[in-house]
Amino acid sequence: MESFYRNHLSKTKTNDMFLQNLRIKIRMKMRQLNPFAKEQIQTMDNLDVEPLSCQIIKIAKQPFNFESTQILYLEDEYHPLINDYFQKNADRLDQIFNSKNEAKEKLEFVYIPLITKNKSQYFPHIKESFFYNFPYMTETDFDCFFESLGTSQTSFFTKVLLNSLGYNGDIYPGFIRARNKASENYTHVQLSYAKINCTNEADFEKFIGIYLDSVGDRRSDIFYSKSFPADFRASGKTDELADVSFNYEAHLLAEEIKEKIAQLSLKGYSQLLINSVAQIIQNSDGAMKGGIDPINIDLKSGIEHPRLSRLLINNEYKIFLPDYKNLEIEMTPLPKAVFFLFLRHPEGIIFKYLPDYKDELLQIYKQLSYRETPEEIIRSIEELVNPTKNSINEKCSRIKEAFVRHFEEHIARFYYITGTRGNQKSITIDRQLVVWDLDGRLKADLTLSKSQEEVKEIEKLQSEYYEKGLAYYGKNEFNTAIQYFSSVIELNPYHYRAFLHRAISWFNTGEYLKAIEDNCSAIDLNEMASHPFHNRAEVYLMTKEYDLALADIDYYIRNFGRDCSESYFLRGLIKKEMNDIQGACQDWFNADKLNHPLAKEYISRYPEIKIRTSIFDSVL
Repeated sequence: MESFYRNHLSKTKTNDMFLQNLRIKIRMKMRQLNPFAKEQIQTMDNLDVEPLSCQIIKIAKQPFNFESTQILYLEDEYHPLINDYFQKNADRLDQIFNSKNEAKEKLEFVYIPLITKNKSQYFPHIKESFFYNFPYMTETDFDCFFESLGTSQTSFFTKVLLNSLGYNGDIYPGFIRARNKASENYTHVQLSYAKINCTNEADFEKFIGIYLDSVGDRRSDIFYSKSFPADFRASGKTDELADVSFNYEAHLLAEEIKEKIAQLSLKGYSQLLINSVAQIIQNSDGAMKGGIDPINIDLKSGIEHPRLSRLLINNEYKIFLPDYKNLEIEMTPLPKAVFFLFLRHPEGIIFKYLPDYKDELLQIYKQLSYRETPEEIIRSIEELVNPTKNSINEKCSRIKEAFVRHFEEHIARFYYITGTRGNQKSITIDRQLVVWDLDGRLKADLTLSKSQEEVKEIEKLQSEYYEKGLAYYGKNEFNTAIQYFSSVIELNPYHYRAFLHRAISWFNTGEYLKAIEDNCSAIDLNEMASHPFHNRAEVYLMTKEYDLALADIDYYIRNFGRDCSESYFLRGLIKKEMNDIQGACQDWFNADKLNHPLAKEYISRYPEIKIRTSIFDSVL
């Protein structure tokens, strides 16, 4: 009953009349259920704790990586009652918080004086994560940082944190936690700042229970949403599949890299400590010896502005970051070829137009790969530029991995390939920071680049040609339709629907071999394709390749067309040519059950054949 009362109390507004009415209703209900509850109710009524008072802070992006399972203590000045409680119970704070917590996720209580006090426990993690997040810092900088850390008060960290959040309200002792992350579901981050107002230790412990009862959903929000390639294959948009999978693949890093990132990414309190101490040192000395900057975030946009290193490519095609202790970024030849290609094109590249960059990629890759034969090199590049395959996404994932294994993503994102669906993907680092020390080799040749205007013009022409092809196709003017579909394919050799309709047009003009070739191309472009199997079966029937025709139509019926009368009728024709009259009549019978207009007539030609029950008839 006590938890029931707390739950209701913590979720109501601080309106005296409302609370009084609620107390009366709960007291009456409890007495109905339990006549001995009076003493328990009085105990709750005498609790010297205000109803939970909580400020909600909204911001585009929180400047510290606080998780929703982390609860941080803040204060405006030193409060002996609360601090004495934390110091006295230092060894069991996590146990206290989680014993009163019914959520599945374990809560982590953060009391900053304990972090600065327990150097042996926190020092290794903070040091490693310090350099992961600030790769330009030196050992001297870190020593200076940790020395300053021990002299700082919780009240100072509180002011730094709330100021970074753009909070201008009253500062008081309380708990703060992130209620959510910014994502597709949330346009802003929400943090709750709950006030502590207790006069003795017993009430403070009760307050902790009330607070934990009111803590909301702690689930992790989705960092990215996967678009399903099946939807694009079904619609025939296979030339956009690489683009669809881009964000998903970029997150599929190797397991050891994901673990490394999880270990080294600063926890919220670590980042707060570093940013706060940076401000202390800047206020006293102007800057650290190495020039540490507090994490610089535009509160309106949530955009971070980290200090970036120059990027140097030397004569051996090795990649170095001179301003990050001359760190070498290692990649295998094919991802490195993609990396160099995108460095050469600051305007960005749309994935479905990668075939336009095939020759350029070949020239780069030939200089990087010494093990593959010329045939293997060409095959690797052809696979890479095919936007219906996943090769380009795998290489982008490897490029991202090469950087995030060394430093935080808020820095790394300037060095790897990023972009939104349907638009140019690019490496956003300022090209003035890119140094090509190659005696002229592989330097950016912007004459090879396509402008955004040229890209839009190509897309416009492709769409116009395809629509005109469909118009002539619909009027049975197949030769003219073929010309327009061919123009589409010339602009985009991965246009599944252009191949599909050109194949049908070839068939209707009697060009059976060309129809087979285009149906094969359509199937290669779309592994979930259905119509090309049916259409190719028709062509094989006309070329008298009955085994191939039967294989195609069997595959179509089994996977796509069990309720298609035309498919059963076609298979009946194929079986007839293979002298399987019984099988042919059975398929025509099934087609008739599906209302095919010619099926009955064909069955009537073979009155001696006894037909089994249709596969569509109910079986008792």
